[in-house]
Amino acid sequence: VRFNGIDYPAMELPWYYLPKLMSMQLTLPVVILSLTGIGLAIFRVVKDRTVRPNFLVILPWFLLPLLLVVLITPTMYDNFRQFLFILPPLFIFAGLAVEKIRGFIPNPRIKSALAIAVLMPGIIAGAWLHPYEYVYYNGLVGWTGGIERNYENDYWGTSLCEAGKFLSAIAEPNAQIAFTNPQLPILFKECAENNFEYLVERADQSEISPDFSVILSRYDDDLDYFRSMKTIKTIERGETVFLVIKKSE
Repeated sequence: VRFNGIDYPAMELPWYYLPKLMSMQLTLPVVILSLTGIGLAIFRVVKDRTVRPNFLVILPWFLLPLLLVVLITPTMYDNFRQFLFILPPLFIFAGLAVEKIRGFIPNPRIKSALAIAVLMPGIIAGAWLHPYEYVYYNGLVGWTGGIERNYENDYWGTSLCEAGKFLSAIAEPNAQIAFTNPQLPILFKECAENNFEYLVERADQSEISPDFSVILSRYDDDLDYFRSMKTIKTIERGETVFLVIKKSE
């Protein structure tokens, strides 16, 4: 697992892996509002007995799994997708903070402007990243375009679809296309319109001579494999490379 520029075994991740990833992969307004809302929720549990039963369900829903992950550090991979179930309470907490802030704002136009400001980072990032929205990182690490090779990016291989369309437009039918994992051609074929011959190369040094190679940047494979081939297409956002397509000279 690539984290902080270091490759960790999935069962040996640092204790702060999950909380740090969550703070980096939610939009900044959600991070700020959620933390504020957690404070408000704890305060209301202490001060108001009438709301205590509700918050005594919502608070452990988020805090207990997070605490257990920090203490036990279970095997995790592909960022924090195994823990998406603890996100709903965060949005409840964010809603508490928004409700509190709106209570201090009498002007409905300012309230609307606040709502737009909270939503805009996600909207802008979604439009820029599409169709790779799930790779989102916020400004704490320089946005998605600035994470380069420090964190996991397109671990589901979504960019293979764009690669399939690209090569279908320029490659001859039955061209040999090489990959670094036998699962990757399956994803590539979903969007490829031509019939190609698919090869797989995972040796330390490439021993095959394909017409093209399609290489995800995960594990830095795009730097290590098929070095003699010329890069003709890079799928990326900013400085963060998802996939590279190479052609034989």
